[in-house]
Amino acid sequence: NNVPLPVWAAPARAYKSIFQSALKMTLAGDLLQKMEAAGTSPENQAIRRHFKFLLQHMIKNGRARLSAEQIFLFWIACKETDEPNGMSLLCAHFKSDLLSIQPREACGCIHELIRTTAKKMLNGFEGSTYLKTGRMNLDTACKKCIMPILQDLVLPVLYDCSAGDIADTLFSFVVNPPTSLASSHASDFKLRSFDQAVPRIYAQLYVELSQHEGSSSKQRNDDGGSDGVRAYGKTFESFLFQAATLWSEDIFAQRADCLQQQYLSEFLLYPFDCGCDVGIHITPLLVQGVSIRMEISLSDSIRVDGMRVAQAMAMVLGKQLDFDELKEKEKSCGPRASCDRAITSVHDDTLSDESDDDSSFGEQFRPCGVDNDEEEDLQRAPRLTTLRDCVLNLLTSENDA
Repeated sequence: NNVPLPVWAAPARAYKSIFQSALKMTLAGDLLQKMEAAGTSPENQAIRRHFKFLLQHMIKNGRARLSAEQIFLFWIACKETDEPNGMSLLCAHFKSDLLSIQPREACGCIHELIRTTAKKMLNGFEGSTYLKTGRMNLDTACKKCIMPILQDLVLPVLYDCSAGDIADTLFSFVVNPPTSLASSHASDFKLRSFDQAVPRIYAQLYVELSQHEGSSSKQRNDDGGSDGVRAYGKTFESFLFQAATLWSEDIFAQRADCLQQQYLSEFLLYPFDCGCDVGIHITPLLVQGVSIRMEISLSDSIRVDGMRVAQAMAMVLGKQLDFDELKEKEKSCGPRASCDRAITSVHDDTLSDESDDDSSFGEQFRPCGVDNDEEEDLQRAPRLTTLRDCVLNLLTSENDA
């Protein structure tokens, strides 16, 4: 029965232990069954149902990040201990459980897995991506550290013919990311390294999906028919065209958050940086978007996005386009980090349970008219616990306080 756990039985700090225990029991039961070469026992079926329900319950109740963190840690543990059986069982459970829930909920878990993996594996990456060399260095780190995890856990879900809705819904996390993109240096309005990597990882996933669809379609044609197998049909080029259409709209350039625009710009820059042929097909759209960003003066970062895209297009067209502003920003970021520094050891205590630096929205959301010396007065203000106290506090003037 799908009866949710009561609040007193599963507080926030206990979800982590509950999920770990359920996953360990599920994998242990499957390994024991595989070793004994016996059929699935009723006990093992109950354990599987329990884990499946727990995963669905956590995703539906806003704890997809915690689930993704634990899946990530188990994958790392299987990789470090060289346990192929445990790895295959983990991937099989993850795929079957995601395909059994709503596409939006499954995509939320996939997005958190991608972001968690990027955040942890790129912990030592501090390179700048204003120029192509820095972005290629970031792509190298992603392919070396992150894609192996996603090839085991995410791509099998996208490869499934019944997961077409998941692939489409997942793209909404590119054009409208659900989490805060605030930088640790919020005054620079610059994405953090792992947030820069996430849209480029999405691009790599869609390239892999497009190549898989091409090879599958060729195989079906060689076999003389589809035999009832439904192909997914969309390619990386179609997603790229949707992203370029949105990026080139003047309303998006003028009203969208600058960090969200940087996020989408990274997705668009990937095909130009990696040499994909599809990049040239969206050039007319991007020319319009670049022109809009050169004319408006809402933010320096928006103008920089236009420069970066224009420079990437020029290189594809065989021309050289340099912007002094980009070179100055590249120098101000300091030495570029090697992709080898991005590989760090994974420990459970380095991953957050519920709190994250996403809660810091940066300087752009600081209250207006509050100086540094006034913050001390705010910190000394008494904590109001009742509605009556709040009303009295509002009615009390500053001189009477």
